[in-house]
Amino acid sequence: MNCAQCGLPVTIPGAPRVEPSGGRIPDVFCCNGCLLVHRISGERGDAGLAQVLFGAVGAGLFLSMNVMMFSAPFYGASWSSTIIPPSFSTPIRFVLFALSAPVMVLLGYPLFTTAVSSIRRGRIGADLFVLIGAIAAFGISAVNTLRGRGDVYFETATMTLTLYMFGCYIETRVRARSSDSFHGLSELLPDTAMRIAAGGESREVAASSLLVGDCVLVRPGERVAVDGIVLDGTSRTDDSWITGESRRAVKHPGDRVYGGTLNDDGVLTVKIDRERSDFAAIRIERLLQTVREVPSGFERLADSLARWFMPAVLALALGALAYWIPRGGWADGIFRMLSILLIACPCAFGIAAPLAIWRGIGEAVKRGALILSADAFERLGCVQTVCFDKTGTITSPDLTLRRMVCLNGMSEPEILGVAAALEARSTHPLAASIARRADEAGAARVEIANVKVHPGCGVEGDSGGTRYALGSLRWLESRGVRGSESSGAEFGPAGDTRIYLAAGTQPVGMFVFEQAVRPEAQSALTALREMGIRTLVLTGDDPSAARALESVIPADEILAGLLPEQKVAELERRSASGCVAMVGDGINDAPAIKASTVGIAMGCGSDWSRQSARILLVRDDLSAIPELVRLSRAVRKKIYSNFAWAFVYNAFGIGLATAGVVTPLFAVCAMIASSVLVVVNSSRL
Repeated sequence: MNCAQCGLPVTIPGAPRVEPSGGRIPDVFCCNGCLLVHRISGERGDAGLAQVLFGAVGAGLFLSMNVMMFSAPFYGASWSSTIIPPSFSTPIRFVLFALSAPVMVLLGYPLFTTAVSSIRRGRIGADLFVLIGAIAAFGISAVNTLRGRGDVYFETATMTLTLYMFGCYIETRVRARSSDSFHGLSELLPDTAMRIAAGGESREVAASSLLVGDCVLVRPGERVAVDGIVLDGTSRTDDSWITGESRRAVKHPGDRVYGGTLNDDGVLTVKIDRERSDFAAIRIERLLQTVREVPSGFERLADSLARWFMPAVLALALGALAYWIPRGGWADGIFRMLSILLIACPCAFGIAAPLAIWRGIGEAVKRGALILSADAFERLGCVQTVCFDKTGTITSPDLTLRRMVCLNGMSEPEILGVAAALEARSTHPLAASIARRADEAGAARVEIANVKVHPGCGVEGDSGGTRYALGSLRWLESRGVRGSESSGAEFGPAGDTRIYLAAGTQPVGMFVFEQAVRPEAQSALTALREMGIRTLVLTGDDPSAARALESVIPADEILAGLLPEQKVAELERRSASGCVAMVGDGINDAPAIKASTVGIAMGCGSDWSRQSARILLVRDDLSAIPELVRLSRAVRKKIYSNFAWAFVYNAFGIGLATAGVVTPLFAVCAMIASSVLVVVNSSRL
């Protein structure tokens, strides 16, 4: 179970929880701090934390500015070499102490809890360095205040915490904004819905109380509360959040609607066909949250760099302390140590990489793509070859059964009845075309037993003591079917797709399909070639179909007659020399998608291909692929620039701090400025 506020695992028995209304699952929190953030802000995650930080930083800034004002006499005395009388300086010291103590508690305690949590996980973060610096400055000042002599540095302690927490606020705010594209999708689901009773009357009920099989009424201007099938009515819905299409989708009886979409101008009766936890909005939010929680390659690299960077800075600071104490005294040594600790900025190593990736994933959602793996999204930017399946990917998923040929005495209704029964459970476009023709012809489906699917080849099953097989010519010939190679040579253009039905070893029918190339395929492949990426088409069709495709799309190479295992072998061979992406939609594409460096599935594809892919094109549009490549390249460029800046900044900053050129207060200002620069750079795509 994860914390409802920060998302970290909850491992403490009896953790604080809040019982929400409406019978929903209780919100569990990992600590009282997260519960307090939730109580104060009413928001979850980074948005709620940003609100709390804003209030804390505001209070800290007010007190810190007063500390700066009351510290002015001490700065003036040091500049003019005058001595402030004890009768004047002692009260001011205690006023500064009184103003600084609340800042140390208000802003220092959160840093203390974070630092302790990091140490328990075996990490040293910037929080610890800032806390050490602030406590050291405050401690020296408090001791000198009680002694009545010596310098005080209350302004350094308070402004260090205030400026650092202000940087944390900006960082958290940017993180929250980077998540807006895909966070809170479930909040689009209305809390109530109009349930239709058995008598036809509708009554408003809590959406969480609806069950599979219930029917709801969706009125014009309302958001759909459930995922389901339209039973009655016609309307237009705004599906842009899930499909990326700005145009309204027209819904008729039998069409699917999604919870969270906006109903425009008609009244719809929708039947719920799945559990609430399986609604598209909830599933997508859950998937994207999982992607955020799994570190990418860049994040793992950044984590490794941070692990050695922070201990190295701590060792250098202690070395500077030991070096300067004999030469400049304790005060000089401590402040050089503090300057080194405060100027060191691990921001690029800790947050800039994931922030850029989260931002990129959010932008991908806007372009109609779901990124199911941050690693895959990173590698997409360095892909050298993109391979496409033909049927349903390069071509439109809707194939038309243009002609049927009856062979060896079987009639057309008999052939359609057997073929439709064999393909009853298939989602392949060819199967859908056969089913439509069978329904139009009124062909009765026969009983099929022992059905066995051969991905990328065909399907077979038993009926009436005969073993039927439906599939490609090459597959049927490998099973001993003869005579099919000449039976349809004279029918239709050479580029048409053909499959055969065989009874035993005899061909009994041939299906000739015509298919149109997707309208965006040519522009998508051209865009990829202009980006320096090779494009290949891998198809199981015969070479004549491949030759017909060469004159239509600008692919660098078209390989025909490939079985699924041959597609996998081709991808493995090309992956040895660089990153390769595979785009497909069918069951037969699943092994190739899985074997590629970056697997991409069309939104219209089968469940198998979608489960194998790491990127899902919800918009079902090939033009999204070059857009995603550009987006991935932009993200990688941002991360590289952040790492370069981190190296240059820390090299110069730590060097100046070691030499004593910068003060602790200037060091913390430089660190915050560097952090803000990196965060803002990461958020701009």
